[in-house]
Order: sequence, then C-alpha cells, then structure tokens
Amino acid sequence: MPSKQSQYSAVGGVTHSNVYDNNYAEIMMLILQKLKWSNAILIYDDNTEFIVSGKDRHQMDGIFLSTYKISSENSSEDIYKFLKDIYNTMESQLSVVVVGDTKMMERLMTEVNTFDDKRVRETSMTYHSRWFLFHVDNTPLTDVSFLSNLNNVAVVNLPLNRMTLDMPTYLTLQFIIENLSTNDEVIEALYHADELDQSCLNGTLSTTVQNEIRNISHQARKAYAEIVRFPIMTLKFRKSGRQWSNVGQVSLNGSIGLHSDIFPNVRYGFNGKLFIVSTIEAVAVSLSIELLLEKYFPVGTQSTACRYQIVTSPDGEWGRFVNKSWTGMIGQLERREVDLTVTPLSIQEERERVMDFTMGFFVDTLLIIMKKPDPNKTKWLRLIKPLRWEVMLLTGFLIPIISAFLFLAEKFNPYYKHDLKIAALPEFLWYCFGCVFMQATYCGNLIAYLTVPIEKLPFNSPAAMLEQNEYEWGTMGGTYFQMFFEHSDNPTNQAVWQGIVTFNQTDKRVLSNSEKDHMQKVKEGQYAYIAEKSYLEAVVSEDCDLGMTKEEILTLQYGVGLSNNSPYTKIFSDSILYILESGLIQIWKQKHWPKQNFCAGSLLTEAKPIMWIDIQIAFYFLGGGVFLGVIVLFGEQIIRKYKDLKTRLRGGIIPKSDFQAENGVSTNP
Repeated sequence: MPSKQSQYSAVGGVTHSNVYDNNYAEIMMLILQKLKWSNAILIYDDNTEFIVSGKDRHQMDGIFLSTYKISSENSSEDIYKFLKDIYNTMESQLSVVVVGDTKMMERLMTEVNTFDDKRVRETSMTYHSRWFLFHVDNTPLTDVSFLSNLNNVAVVNLPLNRMTLDMPTYLTLQFIIENLSTNDEVIEALYHADELDQSCLNGTLSTTVQNEIRNISHQARKAYAEIVRFPIMTLKFRKSGRQWSNVGQVSLNGSIGLHSDIFPNVRYGFNGKLFIVSTIEAVAVSLSIELLLEKYFPVGTQSTACRYQIVTSPDGEWGRFVNKSWTGMIGQLERREVDLTVTPLSIQEERERVMDFTMGFFVDTLLIIMKKPDPNKTKWLRLIKPLRWEVMLLTGFLIPIISAFLFLAEKFNPYYKHDLKIAALPEFLWYCFGCVFMQATYCGNLIAYLTVPIEKLPFNSPAAMLEQNEYEWGTMGGTYFQMFFEHSDNPTNQAVWQGIVTFNQTDKRVLSNSEKDHMQKVKEGQYAYIAEKSYLEAVVSEDCDLGMTKEEILTLQYGVGLSNNSPYTKIFSDSILYILESGLIQIWKQKHWPKQNFCAGSLLTEAKPIMWIDIQIAFYFLGGGVFLGVIVLFGEQIIRKYKDLKTRLRGGIIPKSDFQAENGVSTNP
C-alpha cells in the first residue's frame, strides 16, 4: 500500500536542493487556494518527495491535506486497493493532487482511469473526482490515453532539471555589469579610494562589490522568475477525442492568471456518459428519460450531452422474487446489467435489498376497473328505481295504516254532519297513495333520476367483488401487484389471489404482463382489472364505457430504480427533490397527462326528451293490465256461459236477463 509517511528522498543518488523547490510548493498551494479546495488528497512518489517534504497537513494554509506516497515497489494491485480506500472515504467529491514524473503518472492514472471498470455500476470515479496533476519532468505530459475516462483532469508541467530554470550566464553577467556601472555605492567607494590606504581600499571595494553583486544577482533571479511561466492545461472533450486545452498560466514566482475554469467539464453534467435504461415499453418511457436525464442536469453541447440507451426487460416482467432471484427489470438491476429504470416502479422493502431507489416522486393507489353495465338492460326498471326497495316496502306498509287513521279521524269528527261508511275507506287509500306518495315523494325523485342517471358499478370493493359470480378478475403479471396478493396475510387478498389462479387456468390473460391484454378483456365485459389509479384514469378519460371503483386497495410510491449502491442515487434524489419543490412535476403532468374526457351521460345535467325506453315499464304495466282484463273478461264469459248452460239443462228454459225483460226479447228459439 502507498505510505502516508513523509520522508526526504534522493533522486538518482543525488540529493535535490533546487532553489526553486519552495517555488514549486508555493505554486501548488496557490493553485489549491484558487480551486477553493478545503480538503484534498496529495499523492507523490520518490522522485518528487523533495517538493512536498515537510509539508504535512498542519502546514497547508487552511487546506486539509492527506498525503500518500507511491513508491516503485507498489504494484498495480496495491494502487487499486489504495484508490478503493480513498474512494470509500469520500463524502461527495474526491479532490486529488498528484505530484510526480511521467512514469509515476502513467502507473497511477492508468489504475484511476480503469477503476470504474473493475466495479461496474458500483463506483463513479469518472464523475465524482477531480485531479490536478503537477507533472514534474523534463518533457511535458502529452499522452492522454490513460486519462480519457476521467471527466475532470488538469495539469501543469514543471521541469525536473533545475538548470533549465536558471537565468543564462551571459544574461546574469550582463545584468550585473549594467547595474554595477550605475550603482551609487560602488561609485562612491571608487571616488574616495585615494583617501584610503591600499589594504583598506581593497577590502572596502571588495566587500561593497560582492554585496552588490549578490543583491543584483538575486534581483535578476526574481525578475527572471516573473518571466518564466508554465501553462495550466485542462483535458476537454472534443469531436476528435480528449485534448489538452490551455486555461491559464502560473509563473515561477507564484502569480496565477486564468482565462477559463480549471475544471470546465463540471458544468456539463455527465459529459456524454451513456446510461443503459431498462423499461417495459420503450416508446412510452422516452419522454420520462428526457425529463430525468436532460431537463434537470446541465448538458452543454451535443458532444458532451447526457446519452441513454433504452433496453427492455428480457422476460417482459417488472420484477418478482422467484427461485431466490428476481425477474424482470429488478433482476437486471440486481445483476448490474443496466444503470437505472425509468418506469412507475413502486418502492418496496424487498426490492431495496438488491437495488437502490431514489426518493419517491409520485404516490399512486390500486383500484379496480371494469366495463359499466349496459344501461338499456335495466332501463325497464327506471320507474321503480328512484326509490330503494326498503322505501317501497315501508310505503306499502304505512299507506294502509295512515289511510285507516285518516278514515277514523273523519268518521268521528264532530264537525261533520254526514256519516262515513266503511265503503269509503278505499278513497282514503287512493288519496294517500296519490297525494302523499306519488306527488310528494315519487315524482320529485323520478324527475331527478331521469335528469341525472345513476351509473352504479356491480361492485365497489374487493370484498364485494368476491361475493358475486358474474365477473372474473386479474392483475398485471410479473409485478409487485402479483406478489402482494400472492403473499398477503389478509383473507380478502388471499381470496382474490385464489380467484386469479382459478381464472388463469382457463384464460391466461388474467395474469398477462401486457396492459393491452387486460384492457381488451375488460372491454369484452364481465372482467375486473386491478391496476394503478394513474393508468386507469388515463384509460377512463378516453372511454366513458369504463368505470373505476372507489375503494383503494394498496398505496404505492414510485421512484427511479438504480443498481445497488449506485454512485448516482443521491444525484437523482436531489434532482427529484428539486422537481417536487419547484412544482415541475405538476406542470409536466398538466402538459403531458391525458386530458379528462367529458362523458355527457354522467356529468351533463340538462333537460332531455324522455324516450319510450325510459318509461317502458309503464307500458309493461298497461299491457299486463290489459292482458289481465282480457283474461278476466274471458273468464267471466266462460262462467256466464257455464251458468246459462247449467240452467237450461235443468229446466229447459233459459231465464231472461234483465236486458231481455226490459226490452221484451224472448228467450225461446
């Protein structure tokens, strides 16, 4: 493992004491301050230890540094373990400073560049790290092949050979001669030379000139340090590939000039990262992916924009736990075959064990949808449907009692002179029936019922669904809905599941994983489909012949699914939180959600002409009355004929009827 000990070392057996060593350390610290890094990791090797020697974490001007040394004895496996340790300790962003030569850079950064490949979809060193390279070598770093996977990399090339930084000798001598010829102290010493003895003259001139030469030489180096500048380069994305781009420069005396950000790629989000997105129906989910991956992530130019590739669930399922593994999209996340799923995937504890969920972005419930009964089949009952059977039964019981009470009150009223007979009782019955019941109660309800017809579903809850035997029911196969009913401890849910199993033996559509199969069966009639409310609302908005129950079976919360311990979970969760707080989810819903269809039959209250089918029961009663009247008439005729025939047989004379007697009609043939 790389060591955290700071030891002074030698390069090639020669101890480095470059007069510019301190300048290198100052340059490094100034750049870190420019980057506004509060803490960082400093990595160096044997050949560059002379630069960071003595610079421990307590001496870094408020910058918290953890120093690590990579020696030539460290293997690639050691470097990988080291990178793994520092990656696991980071909180959100990894900031690293590397000081080394070309050989060390290539060894270290090759492991960094391929770090994510060894832990597929578990890490994101590419996205979550920033690397500033102090490349100390005699040749600049130009090869980017071992840096191409990293989004944020910058470099400054510093020469290892100190002789390349020294002012050329001829410039130093020229500078000294020019400054000595105009130096007042030297001229003053020469002017008073005749007043001094020879030994004193030589000593005075020698000391003065030596001091001035030293000062002038120092000034020369200082002036030259302002001239010597090193470009600061950052690794950008180009159409032709990754290339170094100049963003500023730093001089040997530590002054920094920037004309662009050192890490500009931070502004461009994922910088062209390809996300593998799993879904059920690729066409339906493409809009959701654009909203999730592009709308609330900065994307930059086309070459750096976030990209995604849609794949579908191999078995067409959402995800069930079968034979100690998960099917569908959950299985893809468990096996780390995809980066995320963008579908209405419900957050469940069982799923959380093998995958990650973002915070929920939508709450939904399970309801039942079915085809409404044909209203024409029950319209013949419209004249008796305004009142429940309990009301009609109670009315039939109370009308005779009220009529008898009114009759007695009238009969024994002392203010009335006439005497009521018992034969008048039916009149009171008809009075109560017509005035009290028909006019006061029935007519008003009948008008309201004909104006706004009541559309009643055969059942409105799972319990009521179990009590009938006309409808079959089912739910989406391969989803949590199936697991919910299959493993539920609730007796009602267990009975629902047993029904699904029974119906599935004769019709596989009751557990199909296709919404189209279920909706086709619903429209055929006599079938109830259990699904999420948001989907059912969209279906009902397009078809007024369908209706939903009111009772909620299960509450669901949807989130974006990612592979277990995904490095992008927090990023997506933060973005979803922003969407919810800003109200964007409601704006998108209003823009893209299917508009509610206007079903005039159930919502419009207006005067409508009464059709014969609305009052057909009246004709049934009239027809029944006529039929009974005809039967009674024929019965009476048969009885009369029978009596006449019986009388004739007994006396041989058929008695005259009252009509015949009055009109003098003979009964003899």
